[in-house]
Amino acid sequence: MAVCFRFAKYYVQEIEMKRQKKTAIGLVVIITATLFAGFVIANNLNSLFLIANGSDQPSKTFYFTITQIFKKIDKSSCDDIVYRLGEEKYSYLHDLYIYVLGFAGYDGLKEYMEVAQTQCLEKPGMKSTCIRIVNAMGVSGDTSYIKTLESFLEKEKNINLPTKYYVSRSLYLLTGKKYQYSDDGVTLRKFIITDDLKKAHDLVSQPKGDIRTYDNTLALEKLFRPPSEAPETSYLFIERR
Repeated sequence: MAVCFRFAKYYVQEIEMKRQKKTAIGLVVIITATLFAGFVIANNLNSLFLIANGSDQPSKTFYFTITQIFKKIDKSSCDDIVYRLGEEKYSYLHDLYIYVLGFAGYDGLKEYMEVAQTQCLEKPGMKSTCIRIVNAMGVSGDTSYIKTLESFLEKEKNINLPTKYYVSRSLYLLTGKKYQYSDDGVTLRKFIITDDLKKAHDLVSQPKGDIRTYDNTLALEKLFRPPSEAPETSYLFIERR
């Protein structure tokens, strides 16, 4: 009887060891697969754009993903993104594409912007796109946008923006000059220049080639993050009234 009990005990222990071994192997497989998937995603621009688009903005996930995108983009990938801006099937990513290409200072964005800014001004549902376009014009560093932006400031001009502060700010980034603006066509509002805006103007004014360096792109974009995501800066994208 004692032998039987001992055999049963050893048998149970062996089963338990096998179970633990299988569990450990399973965990190793899961962890390895997760790390591999993470590596693939982190090195795939399309996946990063999808993650950023699915994240709340502002949020740590969004800004972390945007930082990874800035690390990966080059002229070739920017060319591909501009091509996608002309494709309806990628329309849900267009605002994000404009955001990234604007901060990267990509020169090839202009042709799309000339068409898009006309469309968004005429369609109430494109208000968020209008904001992104006006912001991108400013951070792009392309002074050829100045005349277009100045036309947006005309008092009688009804543009699809919550406030024309965005226009004045983009003009300041491109010119270093103060532009008053009016949201009601009557009252002129003063444009206030902050330390962060001065830093942004300095970065925008630097020579950049086809696109900005990663360091300059990230430094510029961080100036437009909320304090919770970049404690040393102010939030430049809020409405100023």
